[in-house]
Amino acid sequence: MVNVPNRKAIVSIGGAWVFFVGLVLLNGWGCSGSDSGGESGTPDIAVGTTREVRQTSQKDSLLSIGREPIQEFPYDARGPGTPGTITYQGHGKAKLVFLAEDMEVVNMQFIPGVPIGVEIIPQDEIGTIDFCTGDVRYSFDSLFQPFFFDFRPEPMSVVTEHTTGTSSGLFREETGRRLDEKGDLRLVSVAVVPETGDPAVDDPLGLPTDAVSELEVHLDFPEGRFPCPGDAPVGVADEVHMTVGKEGLLSIAFLGSFAEYPYDGAGSDGVGKLGPVVDGRATVEFSEFEIPPMQVIPGSDEIRIEITPHELSGVIDFCTGLMQLDYDATFTPFVGNEEMTSISVVTTITTETSSGYSQTVSGERLDRWGDALLVGVAKVPLTDDFWIDLILDLPNDAVCQLPVHLDFLGGGRPLCP
Repeated sequence: MVNVPNRKAIVSIGGAWVFFVGLVLLNGWGCSGSDSGGESGTPDIAVGTTREVRQTSQKDSLLSIGREPIQEFPYDARGPGTPGTITYQGHGKAKLVFLAEDMEVVNMQFIPGVPIGVEIIPQDEIGTIDFCTGDVRYSFDSLFQPFFFDFRPEPMSVVTEHTTGTSSGLFREETGRRLDEKGDLRLVSVAVVPETGDPAVDDPLGLPTDAVSELEVHLDFPEGRFPCPGDAPVGVADEVHMTVGKEGLLSIAFLGSFAEYPYDGAGSDGVGKLGPVVDGRATVEFSEFEIPPMQVIPGSDEIRIEITPHELSGVIDFCTGLMQLDYDATFTPFVGNEEMTSISVVTTITTETSSGYSQTVSGERLDRWGDALLVGVAKVPLTDDFWIDLILDLPNDAVCQLPVHLDFLGGGRPLCP
C-alpha cells in the first residue's frame, strides 16, 4: 500500500476531525540463537550500516469511526512511494527514518471529486524495526488541515501509533498483519476520540468513541533486510512476484477512432519461477497470473473485457533492467451478462519499444526499487464475427502500457556480475 505515505489517513464527520496515521511497523520472522551479531552463519553487519527502504500504499485501506453503527471510509493513497533509510543498531534491530521533505501525501477526501477533506502536513517519521520479533513502535507527529471548499479552519496537531500487532480502544480491538516475504503488511490503530463539546457532533457519533485505521502497505528493501542473529546468509532469489499498478492504459480502435482506456491493475498478481542467472540474465516463467477485467466505462462492469492469460514468460536482464515477456491471452468482451466473440492476443511485452500496424510505444526499464513499465502492441486479426470486426476496425492494433512492480522471493535480488 506505493509515495504517498500509505499510512496517513484522516476522517471528518460533522465538525469533528478524527485522524489516523499509520507508520511503518515491520514484522519479520522469529529469531533463533543468540541476540548478538556475528553469530555463526550470520552475515557480519556493522552497527551504523544504513540501507534504503521505500514505503508504498495499497488500494484496500480503510478508516472507520464509531461503535454501532460503524461508519467506514475507503482510503486509496497509492502513489510513487516514500523513500527512507534503515540504520542497523545491532541484535536484529534498525532505526527507520522517513523525512517530511521526501513525502508526497494524498489528501483524505470524503466524497470523491468534492473538495471536502483533510490536507496532511507531516513531520519526519522515525521508528524502530526489530527484524527478529517483528515488533515496531512508530509514533507520528503531524498537522492536519481540514478544508470545506475554500473554508480552512485551524489545523490540528495529532500524535498516534500504528502496529502490525494488536491495538485497542474503548470498545474496539484490531489486529494487523506481519510483513511477509513479498513486502506486504497491514498497519492498524485504534484511537480514542474524545468529546468535542458540540452535542450536534458528540451525540450522533456517540463520543467518546473509537476511530480505526487499517492500512495496507508495501515495503521495498533494494539492498536487502538486516538479518537476525543466527540467520543463514541470504542466497539468490528463485522466484519473482509481479503486480500491476493503477496507472495502466489499454488502447484499441473503437467505432473508427483509436481509444485509450485507463486500467487499474489492482488485483493483478503472479509469481514466476526464475531460472539460473547467467551473465546477469535469467529466464522467468509465470505459471499463473490473475488479471482483473478492463472496464470500458470506468467504475462499471456492464461493458467489460475479461482477460484470460495463457502464457507469460521471458527474460530479465539485471545488468540493464531490460525485461521481455511473451504474452498470450484471450480477451472476451461482455455486455452485461452476454458474452461476445473472444479475441486472441499474442504479443511481446517489453521495457523497450513495441510496434504494430500503426502504433508504437516505449517502456521503462526495471529500476532499483523493482518498478518498470511494460508495453506491447499486438496485431489483432479479423475474427469470424462481422460486428466485432466492424466495431473494433479489425485488423488493427491493441496496445497495453502496464506499470509493474517486482519483488524477489526466496533470497536476495539477482545481481549483475
